[in-house]
Amino acid sequence: MKKNLFVYPNNLAPYQHDRLSHLASTGQIFDVLLLKTPQHERPWNKESIKEGFPVFELTTGTEIYQFLSKNKYGSIWICGYIKPMRIIAHWAKNNNINVGIF
Repeated sequence: MKKNLFVYPNNLAPYQHDRLSHLASTGQIFDVLLLKTPQHERPWNKESIKEGFPVFELTTGTEIYQFLSKNKYGSIWICGYIKPMRIIAHWAKNNNINVGIF
């Protein structure tokens, strides 16, 4: 079974963590990608999502493309609609990867 990627903005809120927990309860395997952007930084407790999921934090478009290119995912779930997430959705579409947007 291929892993899935769940993409959060770095200002994740508790309801976003609940979405991931619900999806993970279906038996699917997830990595979590936190996208860091200065304009979206808020003091949410990021430690709460690190339990049980591999977490990666990226900042630049180059880091995002390198990460996506070397990791193979069955689907990508995007929570939010900031510019880096649009980049990921476009990349996934061009690489025939299923994308879900919350």
